[in-house]
Amino acid sequence: MKKKALSAVLAAALMTGLLSGCGQQEEGASQNVSADAESGSQSSEASQDKESEETSDESSQEPSEETSGGEEASLYPLDTDISLRYWSTCNKPYTSYSDYTESPFHVKLSENTGVDIQWEFPTEGVDNETAYNLMMTDPDMPDIIFYSFSNAQELIDDGVLVNLDDYIEYAPNLAKYLEENPGVDKAVRTENGALYMFPWVRGDSWLATFRGMAVRGDWLEEQQMEAPETLAELDELAHVFKDKYGAYFSTVDGWLYDGGISTAFDTWEGYYIDDDRKACFGPANEGWREYLIFMKSWYDDGIIDPDFATVDSNILKTKVLNDEVGIAYTSGGTVNTWMGEIAALGSDATWTPILNPVKNKGDITPLSQMDPLTTGGGAAVTTNCKDIEVAIRFLDYAYSEEGAMYYNFGTEGETYTIDAEGNLTFTDLIMKDPDGVNAALDKYCGTQWATASIQDKRMYVQKNVPLVVDCIDT
Repeated sequence: MKKKALSAVLAAALMTGLLSGCGQQEEGASQNVSADAESGSQSSEASQDKESEETSDESSQEPSEETSGGEEASLYPLDTDISLRYWSTCNKPYTSYSDYTESPFHVKLSENTGVDIQWEFPTEGVDNETAYNLMMTDPDMPDIIFYSFSNAQELIDDGVLVNLDDYIEYAPNLAKYLEENPGVDKAVRTENGALYMFPWVRGDSWLATFRGMAVRGDWLEEQQMEAPETLAELDELAHVFKDKYGAYFSTVDGWLYDGGISTAFDTWEGYYIDDDRKACFGPANEGWREYLIFMKSWYDDGIIDPDFATVDSNILKTKVLNDEVGIAYTSGGTVNTWMGEIAALGSDATWTPILNPVKNKGDITPLSQMDPLTTGGGAAVTTNCKDIEVAIRFLDYAYSEEGAMYYNFGTEGETYTIDAEGNLTFTDLIMKDPDGVNAALDKYCGTQWATASIQDKRMYVQKNVPLVVDCIDT
């Protein structure tokens, strides 16, 4: 990529919210339909800074013995009778369970670590920020808090959060991981350099991109047209779809400027770094003016969904199922949801991913949606903690080889198997759960959405159909 988003400039915004009730973070892959990293998408459209991206590609961070902390993993389960309170906006028990004591993931996690965890979550109907603020005013604070902290240094200075650097000896797995991934290490520290949380980390840069362009593949074939590569080809296709099928270009509210078409004009809705390592603000560029002129022409020609200002994921899905949309800026998980419901209707409609358009044939898209490897959320230990060492060792489990496998895949022999060649496969307990694969992963695993651990690419590939993988690959 010739230009990369400036994560440093956006850091404050990233800190304010861990997308979507934690990680139903896109538009379309939550327990039901929701939104794919996917639901109330608080996810950043920014790309990881160059240092972090290079670190990711070099280390290919699927958890392994090299990032496990070695013998420390054998400490589990810990020999302790300590009970800890863990307040979190994530890892909520699946909706069919009355509370965490019925949830297989939560129960087994306490067994594996040897630590009795009393989970606390925001009250249903109360937004995370309000719930967090109320919790922070209670003098009887929990031992551990998972949140997207925007003022961590202040909380450390005020004696609310523990500076983990002072206790890093109890977190050998996290320490080793951060040492091997300096880009992530920098991202999970305060402006003064203090380590304040066990972070939610995408273990591969492949996981950081989940939005892009898609078109009706069956209509492409019917009109004997190729998948568009240039802006001119996309424009031609949009007019054909409008004239032949009465279909629009559409996306959910807030995503119209997210990248899909604006990148053809070498611009972006936010900050990025150009080829000369200069910080740029997209809407201040001449390219943004050209982009708006182009989009106005589409609006005047009836190409853009007239409801673009109010479209949410459910409205967009309804329009798709009613053949009202031919081109969309969306997510891989959402396309998969559409295809499932299209099949249930007995329709032959298909959707296929395409690259963001470029002006000239053979050009490479200079910008595209790519989240940082870590979005600012993580688990912090409070100074009210009954036993800081136990709390840190409990959290460090997720970064060990054993813990990372449990968080991502559950229990070997029950939720997944590994063959002689090392290939990992989810069992029918996951793949044939009557509530769906996403629901099963919520029941038995921990990293499908944001949590204090490292998300494994293999989990995401396993849980999704080839179409979703193809979308992300594209």
